[in-house]
Amino acid sequence: MAGARENIRAGGDSGSRAILLGAISGARLGTKYLLPIDWAEKTTAFPQVQKLVSALVAQRAPSSPLTHI
Repeated sequence: MAGARENIRAGGDSGSRAILLGAISGARLGTKYLLPIDWAEKTTAFPQVQKLVSALVAQRAPSSPLTHI
């Protein structure tokens, strides 16, 4: 959350930085606790996105180095 807030406060091209921030945070922290639930609850499309992400993760190769996520 702190990184997302700092990105917003920095101004400028926060969208491009957010993409990189999300990728790095996901790689570092995993996906389970990355998005605070109160943020997710404010996003009307979150349930749909969550299903798509789950389907994508399920399709990755079992030998993937990201199996701990």
